[in-house]
Order: sequence, then structure tokens, then C-alpha cells
Amino acid sequence: MKDFRQGQPASSDRGYKFCETDKSFEMSSDEMSDGSLSLPEALAVNESSLNSLHQHCYIAANMLLDCLSNAPNIPFNEYHRDILPSESGLKLVSEQSIANASEVMDKKHTDSGTFAFLFYEKPGLQINIPGSDEWAFPKPPAPGCAIVYGGNFLKLMSNGVLQSPLVRVTQPEDGAGKRFLLSYSLLPEEGAKERLESHL
Repeated sequence: MKDFRQGQPASSDRGYKFCETDKSFEMSSDEMSDGSLSLPEALAVNESSLNSLHQHCYIAANMLLDCLSNAPNIPFNEYHRDILPSESGLKLVSEQSIANASEVMDKKHTDSGTFAFLFYEKPGLQINIPGSDEWAFPKPPAPGCAIVYGGNFLKLMSNGVLQSPLVRVTQPEDGAGKRFLLSYSLLPEEGAKERLESHL
């Protein structure tokens, strides 16, 4: 798949990426909102559906921010203003399951942003049980729904009251096959992390 965009920031995951274990294509909210996104043919035929999904995720994420902003002394909305660029966006992921589940690469991590919405049909997301070495597979979300969890910036904004779970994508059993994920990530505006840290 060819990515038509040029000059993307080195820190950005935008566009087509691939490695030994997965392939992905990320579209930023800024590009989708201002109409500058250029999609390869395989995705361009579904551009209206992608834009609709993005808009629904954006609205849902901002509703969560509005609810959290009712908490005293936590100005959640001050760091997610539309007038400034951010790395929020949609990502399509193809991550194959493999013959031997014990050989899956361990890519545990915490998300860097504010919220992550994950849509998938086959079990794959694992969440670490806080304070232990145990991991759990949450039940895949119902059609039209997503698993939602907070990232590191949400933890920073709430001064540790809200946590960022340790997660990874793996497989519960042996068996090679196709597997697809779709994620929406809400990230803060450019420069927000530095501004917030200076006030803590």
C-alpha cells in the first residue's frame, strides 16, 4: 500500500507502517477535519465511512472530557482545543495470529494519549491486573461498541487519580489467521504535556 503524504513528523505514526508482526495505516484528526487527507485507492472507496466513524469517536471522546471536567481543579478541556494541532486520529491495524501463541512477541505498553477506543471482533487485547503479573482478556466489544481506556496524559492531568493500564495485543490460543483492529486515539494538543508539567 502506498502512502501519498509527504513530510510527516518523525514522531508521527501517520500513514502506512509495517513490521514483522503487523501492518497499519493511521489518519490524523487534523487531516480528516481540514480535508487534506489523501488516501490510497484501497481506502479511498470507504472515505465517507471512515470520516463518519472518526466524527462519532471524536464526539464520544469529548463527551468523556466534558464529564471529567466537572471534577474540581482538573481542567481537562484546556489541553484538547481544536484550534491547535494534535496527533489524534484513527488507525487501521492488521495483526496476524500465529501458529504458536507462546511465540507471540510481547509488546506491552501504556498508551501515551488521553483516551484509546479499540474496536475488534477476535480476542486479542490483554490488560494487566494492577499490582500483579496477571493478565486478562476483556470480552471483545459488541458490534458498534469499543473498549475504552485512559492513557498517560489522562493520568498526568488527573495527578494520578485516573490510571493508564498496561496493555498488549496477543492471542489466547494457538492458530494462524487474519485479525483486524481499529483504534481511535485522543491525544492532547501540541505542547500540552510541557505546559501541564510546568504547572504541576
